[in-house]
Amino acid sequence: MKTEIVVAKQLRGLHPLVERRREEFGIGSSDFSKWSSRFRDLPGLNISVGKPLQRRSLLIMDAVVKTAESLGFEFGTAKDAWRKGLYANGFGFSVQFKLRESAKRKLRPPTEDEKRDMKKYSWMRGPKYEMISTGKLLLELDGPLGTACYSVKDGQKVKVEDNINRLFMFLIIEIDRIRKIWAARESEKREAERRRLQLAEEKAAREMIEEKERALFAEAMQWQQCKTLRLYIEAVQNDDEFPFSPDAKEWVAWALSVANKYDPTKCEPGGHISNATHADCSQTKS
Repeated sequence: MKTEIVVAKQLRGLHPLVERRREEFGIGSSDFSKWSSRFRDLPGLNISVGKPLQRRSLLIMDAVVKTAESLGFEFGTAKDAWRKGLYANGFGFSVQFKLRESAKRKLRPPTEDEKRDMKKYSWMRGPKYEMISTGKLLLELDGPLGTACYSVKDGQKVKVEDNINRLFMFLIIEIDRIRKIWAARESEKREAERRRLQLAEEKAAREMIEEKERALFAEAMQWQQCKTLRLYIEAVQNDDEFPFSPDAKEWVAWALSVANKYDPTKCEPGGHISNATHADCSQTKS
């Protein structure tokens, strides 16, 4: 980002979502009638701080919300129904900003009641801890994939206000990175589908050739059978005992018609000849 994000010094001109959180904190007064309905019905900003840090947290979150909207995000419920709270939606993702006061765990001496219970019940053992506020802010980003992937916090010399730019830079880079990964995956899917179709076409072409080859061998065998049938008819006719009666002549004519019918080299209707042979025969006849 080329422009440095500047956090305001005064609670003026706040974003409606921040204005509503300000009212919840009870800091000053606000005019609810000026808010648009789309902000009244939305969940509130995720701010969890003690009273001393409320004013500062409002100023920080106001800069965050306005910067997010300037980048093209719109605040509302998440695109996924299972994600609750207020989210910034944009570029096909839902992200959430959380501002809270960091705390540290401190060993707490047991109370008199706890000491008495520890003597009475053997299972009550171990030290007791309590969370102590550090007075420092932590700004977290639930990133594009729903994980707490980036945060900025108060340090000895640097404050959250000084690192908001880094948070948004990370957000922009992360969204671009994920979209490139998704685009690469989509490209791989398209290439795999193209390859699958190509292989299917090649397989269909091979099967067609193999089918024609099988048909050719079948026709050759059928031609050999018809040839054998004609030799058989000729042998029967040449037999000395072959009767030259009308019935015998009728049988010879019928047997020859069967040979001609199933002879793949004959172009007679009903013959078991391949389409390619039929085409060749029709061209020869013409």
